[in-house]
Amino acid sequence: MENIGSLFDNTTATYKYFWFLSIIDKVTLENKTKITFDELVIDMISKAWDYIQKHNLSFGHADSFKMQIEELENVLDLSKDTSPENIKTILESNIETIKPILKVFTLNVPYRFLSPWIRFETNEQVIKVAKQNLNNPMYWIDNNEINIYPQWISYIKSKSQELKKETEYQLHLFLHKRNSNSPFLEEKLNKIHPFQQEEILKVAENNQIICPFCNLSSNIQIIYETTNTLSFYDLYPVSKGHTLIIPKQHIEDYFTIKQNLQTELWQSVNHCKKILDNLYKPDGYNTGINVGKAAGQSIFHTHIHLIPRYKDDTPNPLGGVRGVIAEKQKY
Repeated sequence: MENIGSLFDNTTATYKYFWFLSIIDKVTLENKTKITFDELVIDMISKAWDYIQKHNLSFGHADSFKMQIEELENVLDLSKDTSPENIKTILESNIETIKPILKVFTLNVPYRFLSPWIRFETNEQVIKVAKQNLNNPMYWIDNNEINIYPQWISYIKSKSQELKKETEYQLHLFLHKRNSNSPFLEEKLNKIHPFQQEEILKVAENNQIICPFCNLSSNIQIIYETTNTLSFYDLYPVSKGHTLIIPKQHIEDYFTIKQNLQTELWQSVNHCKKILDNLYKPDGYNTGINVGKAAGQSIFHTHIHLIPRYKDDTPNPLGGVRGVIAEKQKY
């Protein structure tokens, strides 16, 4: 849709990223078109929780997420290890108690979020212009509730996974700039993904998404291509140079791929390994494929992971790919 590409221009805090991710989930997972400010803020906090509480990442000086989360932790006697799902449930059940804490997130975010479509002057002016549906804004606001316009509902549902990937990618770029000295930063960011992948699976099961590998984001950097395969950097790399190798044809299950295409895929893996050797000079590699939901597959288009490994990139790499079942990694 028009202007969505400028949504995160000149962003100095994380609010817009989490606000949009929460809108996407409310529309695609809960089929909502009218969403209260409180619902969105609670969802935002649950998404931001692990970044701040478990991984101690900085959101920057202009962002008060950490302060508000610590206040919620004290008021509700929460543990830093509480899961995002449980955080959401606890906050929802204590909404009247925590309303004053949540208010800081709704003073400007619902209004400034619409800046790609409405030039911001005052909150009241944004409310007025959004209701006129000029320049195709995502939603209009009434009584602390956003009302998403029908054309945007269709767009968000059809592009949900691509929109989430792009938003998470932009969020992680933002966090990289503010946490450049944080040890094992990529590992910390990667650990947050499983909760998000579960949400992606729910949407996929409802056939509400377009395959992101059949509709590659403009941020994808292709490093190698053959007649039937593509190889490109993972938008959420486990390590520097993390590469995905896919068949151009949409095939969900690797084991249904014909032998000649399997051979071409692994020839691409070998070629990409040479590229990564020259660029990054890693000390080792992990490679593998997730096949099926039980194995962690979240994008149902076959893709081979080629993950460069570096000395001391994790405290104890013993067991390697056995780590897909954590308690079996060490032996």
